[in-house]
Amino acid sequence: MKGKIPVNYFQGKAFARKEYLFEIKYSSVSLLEKMGMSKMDQNSFEIHLCQGYIHNETGVFLKEQGFQVVRTEIKEPLQSLLEEAYRQYVKQISGQDVYYEPKMMSQHEIATAYYKTISFIDSNDMWSFAKTGWGSLKRYKKYASSKR
Repeated sequence: MKGKIPVNYFQGKAFARKEYLFEIKYSSVSLLEKMGMSKMDQNSFEIHLCQGYIHNETGVFLKEQGFQVVRTEIKEPLQSLLEEAYRQYVKQISGQDVYYEPKMMSQHEIATAYYKTISFIDSNDMWSFAKTGWGSLKRYKKYASSKR
């Protein structure tokens, strides 16, 4: 998966300091530069950027550089292509197909898939690959570690 953000940005103090926002900005701008962004007329096109919080710094930076930025929802077919690329990335790292897409699942199915994934991470000691900065994973990891 090209342009991936190292998982350590989503763990511990780096996550608490939201360093991932700046790393994503750097990665996004690098990709645009490879596409020739610096040679483009900023008024001749719009950059459509995912509306997710994770891209806030990227959007601000691009606007400061004079680009027309439209924050938008990622839709088909790009959404499915991105999800499948991420599924393959997770499978490559874990050796298992533990990725799930919650948008088309019931709350019960989401909870079951989440538990299965966390159980896999814990039983295979793959915490170094998990985005443990989020509260639920931080609590679960602490609980799992205390049971050993």
